[in-house]
Amino acid sequence: DGLDCFDINIYADEDKVKEAYIDTCVSRVLDYEFYRDMKIYNLIAIISRFDWKAGIFPELCLCSAIEKLLQLKPTKRARYIRMLLCELYRISNHIYFILNICNILQYDIAYSMCHLERERVLGLIETITGSRVAPNFIRIGGVKKNIEEETLADIRKNLPLLFENIRKIEKIMTEDFLIIERLKNIGIISKDIALEYGVTGPNLRASGARNDLRKDNDFISYGDLSFTAPVGREGDCLERVIIRFREIFQSLRLVNQIINNFPEGDYIKKINLPHLEFQPGAISQDIECPHGIFKIYMEVGEKDIDSLVIKGPSMNSLILGGEIIKGESLEDIDLILMSLDISP
Repeated sequence: DGLDCFDINIYADEDKVKEAYIDTCVSRVLDYEFYRDMKIYNLIAIISRFDWKAGIFPELCLCSAIEKLLQLKPTKRARYIRMLLCELYRISNHIYFILNICNILQYDIAYSMCHLERERVLGLIETITGSRVAPNFIRIGGVKKNIEEETLADIRKNLPLLFENIRKIEKIMTEDFLIIERLKNIGIISKDIALEYGVTGPNLRASGARNDLRKDNDFISYGDLSFTAPVGREGDCLERVIIRFREIFQSLRLVNQIINNFPEGDYIKKINLPHLEFQPGAISQDIECPHGIFKIYMEVGEKDIDSLVIKGPSMNSLILGGEIIKGESLEDIDLILMSLDISP
């Protein structure tokens, strides 16, 4: 699941991979077809197609880029709503990652438990946005609608349950000798190799690099929150699974901080987008999404998009994946590639 976005040709000697060539032509998208003759504010509804596993992050990246162009800062309440959704989607993505690892390992108990907890998180997201996968919720200057106190209370009530149940999943996986032996010492990525290939997000942090745009750039209002990016050492499949668990617990703590310090005020700065004329220029924006750095570069005219380049985090991980499976067993290929959290 999720690995249907490329073809891989493997040359093997018995059960060991000697060479691997990854072909991504099957998932290549003609960007221009998406934004040709399109108004800027209409792009928000379809931008998630470029990385659907990232949830709300593509539309957040686009709106943040336009806000930078307009020198427009959203209200504090809008920024906190954005951070809340970012962390809920991060939790959902990482549970989905663990779910897929369990599926490959045929570890049915943890697989079923992951489904239940992801459903719990998606239910909270749906309460806020009205959708689950592609929410179309972020707006230039804020968000689509406000969050009621009842919703915040519901999230607060579910946090201990999520923490306890995900801790159970982590325990049964990390205390199972067979699972540890299956994940350990395969798909190893050193810190230097990860940096050389431009790998970002949890895959980079699992290799020992403490790099997180939320901390480095004080994105949205993350400077108001207290947290430290988790970092691994080994860079193997097991470390990448452990890092996801640690990031889930970190996100749960961040959600708790956000809802306990939720500010009052408006949730959007109202602007008349259909009649808004932009100063022609170029802008770039990047954002820490659940599987790495999602980046947008665009050139705009007075009302239309002249050029748009979107770069997701998965391509660099996929290119590196073709290298690190060399010398590995054929039966480990799916597991190694899945541990890189590749988004189609």
